[in-house]
Amino acid sequence: MPVRNYFPEKISITGRKSFSEYFLEVIGQFENEIALIDPEMMKLINYSELINQTKQMSNALIRLGVQHGDIIGTYAGNSADYIIFVLAALSLGAILVPLNPAYKCYEIEAYFKKVFVNWILTEEKLVEKIQHVNQKIIHAKIIVLDSAKETLLYFAVQAYLNNDNSSWDDKNMRYLQNELVCEHDTAMIFFSSGTTGPPKGILLSHQTLLANVELIRLLRKASTISCNQYEMVHLDVIDVVYGVLPYFHAGGLLTVFSLLSLGTRIIINRKFNNEQFLRVLRNYQIMKSSSNDEECEEMEIGEIWLKTATMMKGYVENVIDNINDTFIDGWYRTGDLGYYDFDHFIYITGRIKEMIKVRGWQVSPYEIEETIQELKDVEVCAVVGIPDDCSGQLPKAYIKLRDGAQTDENTIHQLINSIV
Repeated sequence: MPVRNYFPEKISITGRKSFSEYFLEVIGQFENEIALIDPEMMKLINYSELINQTKQMSNALIRLGVQHGDIIGTYAGNSADYIIFVLAALSLGAILVPLNPAYKCYEIEAYFKKVFVNWILTEEKLVEKIQHVNQKIIHAKIIVLDSAKETLLYFAVQAYLNNDNSSWDDKNMRYLQNELVCEHDTAMIFFSSGTTGPPKGILLSHQTLLANVELIRLLRKASTISCNQYEMVHLDVIDVVYGVLPYFHAGGLLTVFSLLSLGTRIIINRKFNNEQFLRVLRNYQIMKSSSNDEECEEMEIGEIWLKTATMMKGYVENVIDNINDTFIDGWYRTGDLGYYDFDHFIYITGRIKEMIKVRGWQVSPYEIEETIQELKDVEVCAVVGIPDDCSGQLPKAYIKLRDGAQTDENTIHQLINSIV
């Protein structure tokens, strides 16, 4: 049975086109309030500065040659400049593909090849790794976010920044863009393992980003909100949030945008450090399973299906195995097992195919299994997550070797350590 919420079925903001246009108008009301705090760089950015710097970055990207529909792969850590870059790129209709900056070259090649990136955004400390990416596989121009010195190998975005925002007005933006940004245009592509094997590119539209932010704003305005177990936290312009989530995750980036839409102050966490975390806090105070497609009744465990305005619009390369089993009549099969009680509270009990969460990062069992099975002596392999006090979970491989195999445990460890 479908369980409905009490929010609008469709979240629509009239008169808006791109997510950036909507977002900058929303945060304009906070003006001189602090928006971003970077304790490592000892830098504060208020909301007016965030808006102006986004406009400057947009102009810089226009001068670089970024156009509507260009695909920009990002390989960078958390920073204020990264947030500004994302907003600026989205305002031009570019499509962003964030990757984990801990990925190795073969992973960068695999993901960016799937989406045919035109540009790669990175940082000075990571540019050498990007330059080792096989240029025969990835044909992309490199942009370095935190450098003002341009070379023959990459563009330095800081060299293209100035204080002139004149080209931001609607008339000039329409002239400079070869196509207007529409709310249904693809805005971002995030890779996730999903439930059917290898990672897939998940398409999020401008409308999806807008709906995620607007949903949080609706929650803030609600007079009564019921939570079964946890107290609802209401944030305001005086609140400070320590942002520990990485921006290459959809959850991390969309959380930042949602909190900024409330006027919240966000402390940027580049890399989690216990001592710095404590210092910053002091300074800023901070049953039976249904195996068919029949609807389950109360207290009966089955797969949770979703249909919501905040949902992705689809996958990259729609022709993938079992795509028709993932999206059915507009419903998305999450792969999560759960049930709802007699008050229509939903409980998640597990996964049909378990992802492994290592220190908050999603690790695909499928990818590790594929790597191990490249060894000719391996007949079959299965990888699962096991509990770990430090990391939450760690992957453990169960391997069956072929008869007469010479491969030992050390060989497999060396293979995994060389790529993970």
